[in-house]
Formats: sequence, structure tokens, C-alpha cells
Amino acid sequence: MKNKDKKNYTIGDLASAYITSPVFLLTLIFLLLCIVPLSAVTVSELQNSGEYLYGRGEADSYEKATDLALTNLISKISVKVEAEFTRNDSEDEAGYKSRVERNINTYSSTTLYNVPDIMEQSRAGIMVWRYIKLDDLDKIFAARKQKILSYYQCGRKAEINAQVGDALRNYYWSLELLATYPEKECLCPENDTITLETQLQSRINSLLAGAHFQLQQIYRDAEKERKVLKYRVSYEGRNVANLNYRYYTSATGWSRYNSANDGLAYIELPLDYDENKLTLQIQYRYEQAANFDKEVQKVLAGIEADYFNNNQRELVLLGEEEEITSEDIKLDVYDIRKNETVTELTEKDVMEEVIKGIRENRKADIKHYFTETGYSDFEDILCYGKAEILEDEFQVLLDENCGEKQFRNLPMRFSFPNNDKEFIERVNFKFAESGRIKGITFSLGDRAIRDIMAKDERMWKPEEKYQLINFMEYYKTAYCLEDIDYLDRIFAENALIVVGRVLKNDDFAIENITDTIAKEKVEYIRYEKDEYIDHLRQVFTANEYINLQFEDNDIKHYSNDPDSALYAIQIKHNYYSQNYGDQGYLFLMMDLQDVKEPKIYIRTWQPEKFPDGSVFGVDDFRMD
Repeated sequence: MKNKDKKNYTIGDLASAYITSPVFLLTLIFLLLCIVPLSAVTVSELQNSGEYLYGRGEADSYEKATDLALTNLISKISVKVEAEFTRNDSEDEAGYKSRVERNINTYSSTTLYNVPDIMEQSRAGIMVWRYIKLDDLDKIFAARKQKILSYYQCGRKAEINAQVGDALRNYYWSLELLATYPEKECLCPENDTITLETQLQSRINSLLAGAHFQLQQIYRDAEKERKVLKYRVSYEGRNVANLNYRYYTSATGWSRYNSANDGLAYIELPLDYDENKLTLQIQYRYEQAANFDKEVQKVLAGIEADYFNNNQRELVLLGEEEEITSEDIKLDVYDIRKNETVTELTEKDVMEEVIKGIRENRKADIKHYFTETGYSDFEDILCYGKAEILEDEFQVLLDENCGEKQFRNLPMRFSFPNNDKEFIERVNFKFAESGRIKGITFSLGDRAIRDIMAKDERMWKPEEKYQLINFMEYYKTAYCLEDIDYLDRIFAENALIVVGRVLKNDDFAIENITDTIAKEKVEYIRYEKDEYIDHLRQVFTANEYINLQFEDNDIKHYSNDPDSALYAIQIKHNYYSQNYGDQGYLFLMMDLQDVKEPKIYIRTWQPEKFPDGSVFGVDDFRMD
């Protein structure tokens, strides 16, 4: 059912037609109204009308004066709403007032940053008044409440899917935002017998206590002077999709944060480490990741943190140690379509030699096992980070479809010299008919693959599912490896691109497609496809690494025609780098008629859901 306040707008067939279209004119008027106030407010009105809260700052420059005015305004807002905050039993009056003001101050980087001002000359130089209507205070707090509930709901969904790291992050950020919301005692959405604060604390504690690290194997790697401990990480009996952890040794202190992937985690210790216990901590605050949400970043930095002691536990390191060398590896291959183990296979011999070459850092010696394109992918993967294979026993999955053999899920660790993060990624190797490796990708998570493979066979052919998995893995890999040429190639020249709150479109029309953008989406504006690619190029240049993780996906045919090659995909994803990060909702409409040359016709990305809880999808862009 369509949202009743949505309107149909025609996507213009030429850029020049768009500029003169009613949609453009309405958008331009809307933007001008946002920029130019309908009527100027005077200082006299601020002081005498009773409709405003205002702050005043005086300094020798506008920048100093406006900062002082904003601080003064925040102080007055604190006085206005402090009665709505709950005082802790141990707090005295001064401590309570200080906490309220700190919590209110967390709004200044977002909503209050854009409050209007009045500037006047004064004896000291510049006088600035920052002000807000009293009626708008409720809107400010309503927006904070919506974000609190949004993170809570994301945490619930992540927990259901065993995405323990995502669940912890979303729950914790919801809890910290809640501390800055006046009605802190608000009830849990699905249980009106407890408060949301109690529910969040309970879920965080449950996740931390329920994440189990089960030691699988201890490897002694004398060549690299280390021990490698392999763990299965589970929650309620299921492999966790993701979870960040670090560990402590007296010799080296705290390790970098490591990331468990689909139940697999490693701990690396000095070869002479002889203690039988190890301290491990699970991450739940995710301060660095908060750079994609400045509001959360402000809250985490500005208020007293909540701490959960059961994120720490002692691991017992008792077990038989296995000596490993680069020359001795065991590779089991399991054919997922025939449901049987494969013993005699030429490609298996190739994979064994390639694994040995990676372990011994002999990439030139194994170059002949690759096609030219395959070796280029191989070098890119190794250059993504300090790529390592940490053990000598593997089970890879053989998937054969459309004449292509693919060995899936070889676990590799990637670390980066200038960053404190390490990733475990499962890597796929695609073989040409010649028996050489023609391509390498990072794998989708187990759950994402299960979601695609579980599609109704009456509407989804097996080869379609294979194509979709291939496409999503190439898409993920292209971002991680910063392959701007591939991304430029797969976006159609007439692609409709939405980035954040900006709608982008190139010179040519997407015929017969109409959008039904709701009123709150009218601020989206169009740009050229080339500008989007240039933006990506700048982001890639500025970052040592990029890691893209999909939290969930919803994939469907664009139409009810089972023979259609048009697909619509909605994905919630996290995007991390050392200088930038974001999370949001991605929508793609693409054509897989030629799987080797896919074309994306619509791409939207938004940092959060719309006020009605929706995200861009097939209902916003339809074929007539």
C-alpha cells in the first residue's frame, strides 16, 4: 500500500528538461525556504515575546561569539528541562545540574548546531544571539527518542540473527542516547512492564554472558615464532555472525581488536607463552565506529559511560598443541551440491599449492596457477592488508554452477599497520575451465547466503541465486579493495543514485520509471554519476582500508515476472575505515541479464530510516 502522502514525480528524460520541471522548481523553493526565514526575528522579540529561548555571546570575532551564545542557550535549555530528568539517589543538587547540562550539551552537534542567530556590532566587537522557539524543543527531543528506538530495534534484529557485535553496538548506543533523553523512564516498546533502560541493560548483559569462546585447536608455528589458538564463537548454540574482541598478555599488553566472522576467531600468542589462562574482553562501546553518527559520537564523548564488567572473562588455554609448517597442510573439499567429500580434483591440488605459497610469502612462484585477471585479484587481496593464513587444516566448499568451479570460505586474517583493527574474512577462489584461478572475492556471511538460497524455487531458478550471490560478493569486494574501475563499470550511464540525502542522476533518462517520493524526501537533489564515482575515488585515496559488512538483506524480483533479470535488493550495511565510517540502508535495482557485466540502474543509500520507519525500496521506484 502506498503512503497516502506520497506524490508521483516523473524522472526527467534530459537534464535540461529536469531543470525546468515542476519538481525542480518545487525542490528549489523548498530549499530556499529552509535557507531564508519567512520573517526576520528581532532581539526585542526574543526578549519580550515569551516564545523563544535564547543565548547571547559577545567576543572579538563571530566564531567566538556564536560559540558563547550557543553555550548560553544550552544552559537555558538545561534549566528549562532539568525537572524532567531523573535524579540519581547519590547525586547532590550541583552534581545533578551538571549532569543535566552535560546531557543537553550532546544535542549541540546536531539540531542545535543549526539554530538561527542574530548578529550585531558591540563595543567588544561582535554580539551574537542564538535562539530556538519553545515549541521546537519537543521536536528536538522527539528526534532523539526516534533515534533511541531505532538503535534498539536494530539491536533486536541483530540479536535474532546472531549478529552479536551489531546487537551490542546498537543496544549500547541506544542506552547512552537514552541517558540524554528527559523522559528516561520511558517504557520498553514491546513490554510495558519494564523501562527501556532496564531492557537495554538486560540485553547487553545477556549478550556478553552468552557469547561463548570454545577452543578448537592450538597451533605451534615455530617458523613465525607464535602460537595460534582457533576458537568457535557461539551464542545460544549458533555461530556468531560478528563480534569484536581483544586479549591481554603481560608481555605485549592488550592486542588489537579482532573480529570474529561466522563463528571463527583466532588468538595469536608468542611461541614461549606458557600461562594457562588469558584475559579476553568483548567490545560493546564501539567509540571509533561512532564517527558515522556524530550525534552518538557526541554522546559517547560527553557523558559518563555505562560499563558492563561481564564483557571480560578468563580463557583457559589447556589443550594439545599441534606443530605446523608451511609445507604440511590438510585441505578438505566438500561439494555442497553433491553433498559429498571430494578427493580427486585438479583444482584441489592447485589450491593446496596456492595456500602454501601464501603462507611462505612466495607469490611469484605460484603466479602460473592464475589467469592474468586472477593474479591481479590475488595481488589486490594480499595488498588489502597484511594477509595471513593462520592454520594448516581447512575445509573449503566446492560450488559448481554454470560451468564454473568455486572454492569457498578459505579463512584469512587481514591487519593494517596504521590501524588497531584486524579482520577475519572468508575468501573465495573462482576457477576457469583451464584449471587456473580466474577471480577472487570476499564471501558473504552464512546467513546472507542462506537467505538467498531459501528463496521459493517456483520464482527463483538455482542459477539466479548463484548469480545474486556472485554479484553481492563482487560488489562487497570492489568496495573493500577500492576497485573504482569495477564500480564505474557496473553503474549504468543513466543510473539514478541517491547518496545520503542527495538524489543523483546523470544526463540521460531511465525510461518508464517513476518515483513516488514522500514529502519528507523532497530535499533530494540530482547530480551526475561521474560526481559519485569521483567522491568514491577521494574516499578510497584517503583510507588505508575499507571493510563492508552486510547485516541483513531482502532480495526480490523487481516485477512478478520470474523470467525478468531485474532485481531489487535492500541491505543494511556497515562501512568501516580508519578515517570514515557509516551505517545505513542500501537499495539496488540492477539487471543481471549478463552476469559478467551487471548493470545497476538505481542505487540509494540513506543513513537512517524515514520518520515512518521505511527506507527506499521497490515502492519508491516502479516500472509503468
